Amino acid sequence: MVFGGLAKKVLIIVPLSKCPQQRNQVNKKALQSGRYPITRRLFVIVKQNGQIDESSGNAYANFMLSDQGQDSIDKAGFIRIR
Repeated sequence: MVFGGLAKKVLIIVPLSKCPQQRNQVNKKALQSGRYPITRRLFVIVKQNGQIDESSGNAYANFMLSDQGQDSIDKAGFIRIR
């Protein structure tokens, strides 16, 4: 199982007229929608072997997609996908 969609924080340039009020603010909507061209996705790859590796990997992936996991992602400096 593979999932992705997390973009590292990126500084987006704002017009000089809006500086310094909006200078170096992250435009999360542009990152989430894919409009900002420079992003990196974070993937979780789960080994499918029917053993503890697979069940642990699935549990981790499900946690990352949960509200609590998304809060952790946000606190770590990444952009939520939900």
